[in-house]
Amino acid sequence: MNYTTDPVFQAVQNIFTPAEIEPVLSQSWEHWLGHKPQFISVVPALTYYRPFNLARIVAEVTVTVEDDAEPTRLNIFFNVLADSDKMRQQLEQGYELAVPPNVALPVFAIADWQTLVWTLPHAPCLPELIPLLQPDYFCPLLIAPEDLPADPQDYPLPQLFRYVPFKRAILTWDSPCTHQRYFIKLCKELEFTSVVENFQQIYNLSKYLSFRVPEPIAADAASSLHYSRGV
Repeated sequence: MNYTTDPVFQAVQNIFTPAEIEPVLSQSWEHWLGHKPQFISVVPALTYYRPFNLARIVAEVTVTVEDDAEPTRLNIFFNVLADSDKMRQQLEQGYELAVPPNVALPVFAIADWQTLVWTLPHAPCLPELIPLLQPDYFCPLLIAPEDLPADPQDYPLPQLFRYVPFKRAILTWDSPCTHQRYFIKLCKELEFTSVVENFQQIYNLSKYLSFRVPEPIAADAASSLHYSRGV
């Protein structure tokens, strides 16, 4: 087996090729909202790839509908599955979710690529991810009010490090005060206790490991968030 026969790899290549993915998203936008964008660009930011199995790609998408209109910027998630039955199952799960009115596109499938497309603001089972991606909401969680920049536009942006539909998300964030990197894990409520315990157990064993382990600093059961920082 090689990459040329891997349908997952081929789909990833298509998503990373503007001439392939941009027309697909433009057509989907027109189908759901009734008008075709004048301009659409896709900038993949993160890839998780398991040959002949699956791939997850997070991309920043910019859509311009009219010349004088403010562009719409979205985080879009592509979930490529080699197993077509799993793809259909996740698609059905996606259709069962209520899509907030501010979301441009509901979940849809690119059937020829065996790919599901999610618009991340309505991340399934992880509604807390919506505000966490906004720096004016996120930064005050880790920076004292007196240490925040005067202009909210200067707040450092959190970055989506990993996202698994229906399960979990991990964000990274670089503090402008301490210059340390923080890791924030968002999970489902039922997984929260075990997630906290796993992080603590790994950190307790870190002196025996050959690599550095982030230090747990806080856990919020109400929002199912776990915070750790690089050491």
